[in-house]
Amino acid sequence: MASTAATVELPADPLQREALLATLMAPGDTPDWPDLAALRAALVGEHPAWQQQAACRGAGVDFWFPERGAPPQHLAIAVATCQICPVQRECERLAEGDPGLVGIWAGRSNVNRHRRSRRRQPDAA
Repeated sequence: MASTAATVELPADPLQREALLATLMAPGDTPDWPDLAALRAALVGEHPAWQQQAACRGAGVDFWFPERGAPPQHLAIAVATCQICPVQRECERLAEGDPGLVGIWAGRSNVNRHRRSRRRQPDAA
């Protein structure tokens, strides 16, 4: 039997996406949603299993994806959380492997990661 994937319009606002995901992940049967796993994957994407252990998990997005002009305390909170995270190395490897990734990952902003990456690369002759 072939399954048909439903097209889902996802909210642009990260908080609305989180709320929708929480609703979908709530215990209970959803017999009228046969492709619930596909819908969940569309909302959150494919995440490595180690992210379940991340210290930032469930903390919202404000500190890790600060808007321009956000209080410097937001960055300090994100960095401090990353410093005690049991999966910081895995997070750092993920961030280093994806130059398009934005936000604070493993205690570094995308700008800091790019600077660090450039310092590691040998100069082209």
